[in-house]
Amino acid sequence: SVYLHSYDSSYAPNVIAVKVGENDDSTYVICAHLDATIGSPWMNEPVAPGADDNGSGSACVLEAARVMADYEFKHRLVFICFTGEEQGLVGSWAWCLEHMGDPMYGCLNADMIGYMDTSPDRLKIYSDNQSIWLMQFVDSCANSYVPEVEIYPEVDPGMVWSDHASFWDIGVSALCHIEYPLGWNPFYHTLGDTIGGGFNDLRFCWLTTKVGVAALASLAQPIGQGIFENEEVGVVTIKRYLPSIITGVIKIPKGSSAKFFDVGGRFVIECQEEEIRLSSGIYFAVLKTKKESVVEKIICIEMR
Repeated sequence: SVYLHSYDSSYAPNVIAVKVGENDDSTYVICAHLDATIGSPWMNEPVAPGADDNGSGSACVLEAARVMADYEFKHRLVFICFTGEEQGLVGSWAWCLEHMGDPMYGCLNADMIGYMDTSPDRLKIYSDNQSIWLMQFVDSCANSYVPEVEIYPEVDPGMVWSDHASFWDIGVSALCHIEYPLGWNPFYHTLGDTIGGGFNDLRFCWLTTKVGVAALASLAQPIGQGIFENEEVGVVTIKRYLPSIITGVIKIPKGSSAKFFDVGGRFVIECQEEEIRLSSGIYFAVLKTKKESVVEKIICIEMR
């Protein structure tokens, strides 16, 4: 469903899209701000192109919603384009205040992802202390699915100049994805922030969007195929969640064994009826019992 969130007559409404999950016990958000400025956001600015800041981030949210629309997920997804960011995160704060009781576990905020002056492309990911696990998770997804982008993770609770900070303030883990060129975008908050000026690298924007979609989909857990035996009626049920997210010890049940491979298919470790701990990353696990063999995709996150 899509709706407009009106919060103040002085501002345009936030634009919200919600994709319900099979179990709406947890919610993950991807967001960006759609307003722009040429340097005086509290004044009447008749023209403010804002191609990089932040048409690029808004395009990321729209594309994420488009490509994920036809898939089903275990958890709820919310896609948001906020207004009033340039006036001090007004739109995101209004929305977060109304939803601070919701079971939100993570937010990815895209702000300025269309300018690059070097190769390979460089993406900075800002986190606060409560969001380190999410930063490590996104870093793992990016390394596995979008290796063309160099990720520069940084823990900086003082980086409060975009909408992720509204989520921090209500205790929700959130990240800011922002371009990391060698030099700051010279067209920032100017009339030159146009396609070809401030927004000069469509490929970088596309790759950064892929990072966001890969991480968001992994968090929400797409529903794929798997085989489970229903002993009561003697039939096979096909349904499971991919991938599983592991944040601690992996326990191999009694009478079972497991082989783990990295995403490149390289063997990592084999174990049987024991507990193991894998480093952060994405793995394929071949789980065997006396009755069956199942391949699972798992994401391991080292909690520090």
